[in-house]
Amino acid sequence: MNLEIEQSVLETLPTMTKEVESLLDTLKQDFVEPKVLEGKLVACPVISGRVLQIANSSFYGLSREISSLREATIILGQQTLRSLVYSLAAMDEFKDSRHRNSENSLDYKLIWQHSLFAACLARTLAETKKLNTSDIFTAALFQHFGILILDNIEGEKISRAMDMSLQKSQFFKAAILNSLNLNYVNLSARVLNYWHFPVSVCKLIHSVEDELSASAHSEESRILIFANFIASIFLKSPLSHGHAPLNKETFEIVGSKDDFIRILEQTDILYSQLASNFIG
Repeated sequence: MNLEIEQSVLETLPTMTKEVESLLDTLKQDFVEPKVLEGKLVACPVISGRVLQIANSSFYGLSREISSLREATIILGQQTLRSLVYSLAAMDEFKDSRHRNSENSLDYKLIWQHSLFAACLARTLAETKKLNTSDIFTAALFQHFGILILDNIEGEKISRAMDMSLQKSQFFKAAILNSLNLNYVNLSARVLNYWHFPVSVCKLIHSVEDELSASAHSEESRILIFANFIASIFLKSPLSHGHAPLNKETFEIVGSKDDFIRILEQTDILYSQLASNFIG
């Protein structure tokens, strides 16, 4: 692990607006009165508008429409709302590359599209197995966050790693490791922990990188690995380059062929509903 780069990353993370920082600080508390939380959300109109839209999609499967922020804070609950707001705020900070005018700049939208599709697939699978859908969705959404952060401080090296990945059909993660001596997935978890994302989400992202056999991975970890692999097939991005095939144990997480088709259909619907609100 390149500790010098990792420390540089943490020191150069962007600061969010005062209103968003205040909202996130409020959400760190164990309990906040709905009217107080509503006031903080009102001060962040872009995020709060997207919260309402996502709450009224099939993402949460609510039986009736949520018409106000106060209602959203009560029905969704503070923990769920915290994960959603944290996700939207962090994604807003990394919408575009600082090097976007460069010929070989990394396309952030492609990375987020891949990550969101994987997150929707992971959530759909987790729901069928009655696992924590919120944690699994967030972990899948931010598993590749480290790439974007590294690109902001080491853009040329990331571009070279991307070229190497294409030319040699090498997995993008391996190309970045060779170039920077840094595992970007573990960096993703470190940054989320620094930003006070739920510890369970950070641990889940770390677990994907554990040197374990497929059968020794937890069910949640195998869902993340499987979802990322399928996203690599369906959504072409730098994350698709040189991706290793799945082993039998990981693929079995999905069940039968009919189960797989049904899960893909549900994932596609969920992704279509969420893409504009999460990615823009």
